This record gives sequence, structure tokens and C-alpha cells, in this order.
Amino acid sequence: MAPALWRVNGATKPTGLVGMTVLIEGTALGDARHGKVWFTNSGSTTPIQAAIVDSTNDWTNDFVVTTVPQGVTSGAKITVQTSTGTSAGIAFTLVSGATFSPSTISWTPTTALPRALQGLGAVFVPSPASAYPNNYVFVVGGAADSTNVATTSVFRAVVQSNGALGAWTNGAGVAPLPAARAYAATAAATAYNSPLDTTTTAAYLYALGGVDSAGTTVSTVYVAKVAAAGDVGAWQTTTALPAALHAASAVVFRGYLYLAGGASGTNVPSSAVYRAAVNADGTLGAWQSLGALPGAVAFGSLLDFGPYLYMVGGDSGAVTPVSAASSGTEVANVSMAKINLRDGSLPATWSALAGLSKGRSKHNTLPEGGYLFATSGVYSGSAGSSENTYSAINSDGTIGSWTGATGSNTIGTLLGYDLYNEAALSFVDAAGKSHVIVLGGAKRQAQGRASAAVVYY
Repeated sequence: MAPALWRVNGATKPTGLVGMTVLIEGTALGDARHGKVWFTNSGSTTPIQAAIVDSTNDWTNDFVVTTVPQGVTSGAKITVQTSTGTSAGIAFTLVSGATFSPSTISWTPTTALPRALQGLGAVFVPSPASAYPNNYVFVVGGAADSTNVATTSVFRAVVQSNGALGAWTNGAGVAPLPAARAYAATAAATAYNSPLDTTTTAAYLYALGGVDSAGTTVSTVYVAKVAAAGDVGAWQTTTALPAALHAASAVVFRGYLYLAGGASGTNVPSSAVYRAAVNADGTLGAWQSLGALPGAVAFGSLLDFGPYLYMVGGDSGAVTPVSAASSGTEVANVSMAKINLRDGSLPATWSALAGLSKGRSKHNTLPEGGYLFATSGVYSGSAGSSENTYSAINSDGTIGSWTGATGSNTIGTLLGYDLYNEAALSFVDAAGKSHVIVLGGAKRQAQGRASAAVVYY
């Protein structure tokens, strides 16, 4: 029987860098004595062989661990060849590095949110199949302007070809949260990070913990199915967090949802890291404790790039969500944990990486064109003085030093105020260009006043 491939790094539409570790899952993969992994670039008839470092442990009948070889370009097909035949290919999207400088970041306003929100979440949901070509941005939860009271808001917008957003939709076809939430962790299981049935499902959306309309920190987790055509079904409860938390951060990788940091109902930060399996119906399995963060932080930024998890910044003190002033306890720490591709576990200890130039919290950090890109938030010095900063990601997951990318074309200049407790996301458009979208948030020059503005580049 010829080999058959299912997923790469848990995704049916994998992405990554040259030199990055990937895990290829399938059936009838044989063993390393009789097998080869090939990357064949689009338009080429000459495949590039990927190396197998540990032939005993890195090649089994069910999975192969290898690295993306030099010379691979975006759109290359991954195949596995054994003595019984060659598999069908899986397309691999190569993330190329983009040059950041103050002159190349040009923020542009796009369609504003239907209402001003702070402490909101936002996720990007890519097209699941050619029959459903739209890419979407979803906004989940958030606190209202002035009152800082949590809402049940859920909004959807179609991403245009240039990275701008179309009109926002809520109500019919976009179910609201069953209970108000703000400062919740949000995440999406999509075909790029989880095994989904893309004929019926574009994603599962998650709202984890947060505060309710009374300001109480909760452990409840909600999930909603996004149909292939983009409609959001009714939200359901799934496995609650092990502890009530707000201001935590979450990502999905290879069918697991990871959550780290956050604060208790008395605003005490947490160093806890948890994971839960994403089931076929979008519900979550039991939460498991993983290796803790090096220090307790709330309002940090957890993100993944390939098999690497990063926690960037945060606040080590007990701060209220609405506070716009620097607490003096913002941290500049950046930590990384490599996910075990075989079982999804993390090492007991996170590795320290190059730190931010100054402590930062209530911000967002995103993977952007082979870089970590941090924007907005609360930090020392004048608001807006350190709006953007970035660091290059190496193929082994380590990063370079952080460089400012603020310049004169800033979000603060464009809007007339600087942001914290905003939502942000990154994505690559159909032409292969990377974009960042920043949505809502609170105004640092007017504590507690929320913004409806959305900007992108």
C-alpha cells in the first residue's frame, strides 16, 4: 500500500520557514531504510530531499520528523516515497521574512467596529476550501466604552484582497456570546492548526475565562462552530479552565489549545501553562498542566510560530485591567518553549530569549513575515514613543535583538491617541503579502475610554 499523508505539524494547510522542524503524519509511511521525504517546488520536476536526523526515532509508520530543506519555495508539495509507492502531495506555504523599518510600516484605517470595545479578542479564519474563498476576521467579547462593562459582542468581517476589511456583520448568522465577557483569551482552531473537516467547517472559535458583566473573573470556556460559508453557530460551554483567569493568552497548534499566564479575580498574576486537546466537534478535552512560565505574568502575549511557543512581556504586578498608567512592574522578558511534535508536550523549563527594550503589557505580539512583531500596550515613557518593535525568528526558534519600528507613521498619529488592551492579528493575503490588523482597544490618553477604530498595514 502506498503511503498517505494527513497533516504537517497538525495542519492540513501547513506553513513555516526553511530549516524549521516539521512533523508529517500519515499511514503506511514505512521506515527510514526504505523511505524519503521530498519537497517539490511549484513548476519544478526536480524534488529536494529532506534530511532525517534520527532514523530510529524520527521515522515511524505513522509520522516522520524532518526539517524544511534549503531551496524550498512557497507552494512546494511535500511527498513521502517508500518501497510501496509515493504519497499524494501536501502544499507547504513558506513564510518569508519581511523588512521592517519606520518607513515601510504605513498604517491605514479600515472599517471601524460597530461599537467601541476594550479588552476584546480577535482571530483570523482563513478560507477552508476553494468552494468558500472568503477569509474572515472575527471579534469576540470586549468591554464597553466608559463603563468597562463586558459585552456579548461577536462581529464578522470579510478580508479584502488588499488586507482591508469589509462591512462588519452581527446578529443573523453571527451568534453572540451566551454571556458577557471581556479580557478573555480568544483562539481559533482552523485548517492551518488543527485537523478539521473543511467541507463543513472553517473554524471553531474559543472564548476562555475573562470577566463577566459584574466584573467577576470566570473559568468558563465557550466554543462556537464557524461553518465553511462563515456563519457562526450558537456558542456552547466546553471544559472549563482549571482556575478562573482573565488577561490570559491562548493559541492553537497541532490540535491542542495552549493557554498561559493571566490573573485571578484579585488581579494576582499566574505562571500557569495549560493545554487541552481540540476534539473533532470543537469541544475541548481535559486540561493538563505543563511547564510553568519563568515568572507569573498577566496581560502578556502568547503566540506560536511553527513548533515554538513564545511569551512576550506582561505585568508581574497586580494591576487592574482598565489602568492606562505604567505600573512599573511591566516585564521585558521573552520566553520560548519548543512543542514536542510527537505528543504536544512542553519542556519543564522555558528558555529565556532576547528581551524587549523595555517592559510592556496590555499589548499584542504577532508572527509577521518571519519576525515577532509587538505593538501598542502600556510601557514606560510617553505613550506612543515605543509603539512598535520587532525581532527576527531563527530557524531554531531563537530570536535576534529587538529593533524599534515606530517612526512618524504611527497608530497614535493616525488616530490621535495611543492604544492598550487592543486586539491584533496577522495574516498573509492571496498575493503573499503580510498584514497586521489592530482592532479597538482603550485610549492611553483617556483611561477607560474605548476605541472602535481598526487600522492595518
